[in-house]
Amino acid sequence: MTTAVEATWGTRQREVVNTVEQLDALLDRVDADARRCGRAQNVELTALDGRGTLGVVVGDDRSLLNHIPADNNPPYLASRGDENFDRSFTFYVAGDHHSESHWRHTITNHAARDAARVFLLGRTLDDRVRWEEV
Repeated sequence: MTTAVEATWGTRQREVVNTVEQLDALLDRVDADARRCGRAQNVELTALDGRGTLGVVVGDDRSLLNHIPADNNPPYLASRGDENFDRSFTFYVAGDHHSESHWRHTITNHAARDAARVFLLGRTLDDRVRWEEV
């Protein structure tokens, strides 16, 4: 079952996505723009059926996921990767708002993309991703 999500990124850019093909095309476009600018960008996918918002960082060699429930109350979750370097992962929210996370929250771009597809297809969180409350 596919559900719709509203994707937001950059400075007030929005697009409703209904299919995996549309999601992949959108994430590919934002990824290419972010790489061109040298600024990894968070794309927020808000489920129109009330499952909350999944943030997916694109435009870098690794990605990061975060989930915020629809009611904006905890638990807030972030992906938990397999690399635990003592450094931060930098990305941008809403185009130019600098943000950082611990490197341990980064995962492969492939795993992040799969999790975004799972979210679009109606499940809240991909159980192949390890999640940590933040």
